Amino acid sequence: MNSAFDFIVRYEDTSGMLDIAEIAGSEQPDSVFFLSGPPLMIKNFRDYLEQAGIDKANIRTDDWE
Repeated sequence: MNSAFDFIVRYEDTSGMLDIAEIAGSEQPDSVFFLSGPPLMIKNFRDYLEQAGIDKANIRTDDWE
């Protein structure tokens, strides 16, 4: 639908333990990160991304609780 939109889906059950440092390091600085999972994982991933200089507007979440 939108040729300018590209995404990568990663699942722990098929990709193994998610490594936010590896994921963030392989993306462009202006990438948007969509986080979905348990509250503690979302918090830890969000904190890492913010400390890595990712703009808060580029961090989206689907909070389970």
